Amino acid sequence: REFAKRGFFHIDLSPPNELKSWLRTQTQFVAKPIDGEVGRGVELIRCDRFSSPELIIQYLKKRRLLLIEEEIQQHDCLHKLNPASVNTIRVVTVLRNDSVQVIGSVLRMSCGSFVDNFSAGGIAAPIDSQTGKIIGPAVAIMPDENRYERHPLTNETIVGFQIPYWQEVLETIAKVARMIPEVRTVGWDLAISNEGPVLVEGNDNWGKTTMQIPFERGIRNVLLDAGV
Repeated sequence: REFAKRGFFHIDLSPPNELKSWLRTQTQFVAKPIDGEVGRGVELIRCDRFSSPELIIQYLKKRRLLLIEEEIQQHDCLHKLNPASVNTIRVVTVLRNDSVQVIGSVLRMSCGSFVDNFSAGGIAAPIDSQTGKIIGPAVAIMPDENRYERHPLTNETIVGFQIPYWQEVLETIAKVARMIPEVRTVGWDLAISNEGPVLVEGNDNWGKTTMQIPFERGIRNVLLDAGV
């Protein structure tokens, strides 16, 4: 929780009383399938649609939504850029002899959807991993589609956008990348709140297209040079 900075539970592994108590404090929360990927199956659960925590849990188990977590409130400037989803940063790291190398970073945004995943209809823009500034237009997963210097729904400028708390993002990544050294390369997803970076999740089988299409280059040699 040091890096996640929010409440989260596994439905089948959490103490029932603790889980029910937490549900009573929520108005809505995010639920994910245990084996989900690329944003498929993620739901925003509104608690007022259920008369009791027991019925919420029943619904979640029926839908196999076993991972639940507090909704993230993103930074004001990212909300202005695209309020439809929490716009997350994907930072890919390689751990080599206790040295953490960042091999790429992108900002992911939805185009009206609740989820921002590149493979779920979202767009992604390349970030300069040293400065945290967006250095090119956002693109969709199909490379022949539009290139967006402004967000297609809000018309807010994408190119040149500065990710808040970028130095804190790099510091967070450097810490978490060393926590499980056996997993040498991870695609880290982070949100940015008004207080700083919030770790969403780490992906060992991270999607390579997200790091290639926005930059218009392959990364095979980068991964080979890193010994992955």
